[in-house]
Amino acid sequence: MQYRISPLWPPVFFRKGVLPLMFALSYLPFLPACNIINPPEIVPAYIKVDTITLTGNPSTQGFLTHNFGDVWAVLDNEISIAAYELPTVFPVFANGETTITLSPGIRRNGFSNAREAYPMMSFFEVQRNLQPLDTVFLSPSVRYLDDVVFALLENFETGNNFTVSTGSTGSFAITSEPDQIFEGNRSGLISLEGSSQAIELRSTTMVLPDQGGRPVYLELDYRCNLPFDIVVRSTPTGSALPLNSYVVTVAPRADWNKIYIYLTEQLGLQVGALYQVSIQAQGSDSPAQGEILIDNLKILYR
Repeated sequence: MQYRISPLWPPVFFRKGVLPLMFALSYLPFLPACNIINPPEIVPAYIKVDTITLTGNPSTQGFLTHNFGDVWAVLDNEISIAAYELPTVFPVFANGETTITLSPGIRRNGFSNAREAYPMMSFFEVQRNLQPLDTVFLSPSVRYLDDVVFALLENFETGNNFTVSTGSTGSFAITSEPDQIFEGNRSGLISLEGSSQAIELRSTTMVLPDQGGRPVYLELDYRCNLPFDIVVRSTPTGSALPLNSYVVTVAPRADWNKIYIYLTEQLGLQVGALYQVSIQAQGSDSPAQGEILIDNLKILYR
């Protein structure tokens, strides 16, 4: 914005700098406001997301349980907004036809300060005409990416890929009790009586990518009144000396919960190794009867 002042004003001695500074500033309140000082306020539109749905093929991908607690948003494939805890309503400062991309978010190893867009999943993309103050309702649906490899699937419905290691004093069984089942007809049950009992439950051996930092995750549904550890066992081909690498301790949960455990950092520590995932737990005197229920174990990578 430009302002035009008559050449006859101010007088010559004013223009030569005789006018005191504070006297000159006294004219400012009478000048019209400028957009540079008060820029126009941008009015956002809003996006509302309650839940994210997981679709797929249970026969090749296991039961389609998930724990997507966040949604990650990107506008027009370039403007990353943020991650929002579900359910959410969040503002977007865009008008007109806009491409909205949403990705499901997880908490790596169950930690609330380690949130990320789950790299095993596709994203949800849609175009909407955004207008100021409008609220757009979206119901994202995602799936496992086509290049995801399932190294282990175990829901205990028709078999069991886990064995109890020698020296364990606790027990492991497949339960069909209705109050102990998460989904389907069966779940795995670890039982520990008192602090003198301990157990290690080992998966079958697997070949996992151990070069290049490719993402490898363990998905697990569980309910427990005792903590338990997740450990990666790597055994080089032809060797009987495995390396145990601790990953995380899973805290007790009174209700069923799903956790996403990052395994990449425990791979590649020995050349040419075969891998197992180990669940380890120690009994307690309080509670004296320890129970760890597990279901829908998936080890997957890209």
